Amino acid sequence: MTATKKYYSVKEIADLLGINRVTIFRWIKLGKLKAEMVGGSYIVLEENLPHHLLGGLSDEGKVDIEKAVKKAMLEYGETFRALAAE
Repeated sequence: MTATKKYYSVKEIADLLGINRVTIFRWIKLGKLKAEMVGGSYIVLEENLPHHLLGGLSDEGKVDIEKAVKKAMLEYGETFRALAAE
């Protein structure tokens, strides 16, 4: 039994993210998103999509972000407040 590969078109990715197709083309051109040219169109293999594009952040990812924000607030809270007041 072989696994079926899942591909996304540029339009599908743009629709998924709610952004313009031009942005996706730019990411491909800049090498931020790996794509293949098939019949004059780009396709992106599911495994080449960053995880957060497919299903959002994992619970572990959310915890990591929360920890980083708390640490930043402890270390730079006064600076953040001063910048916000400007």
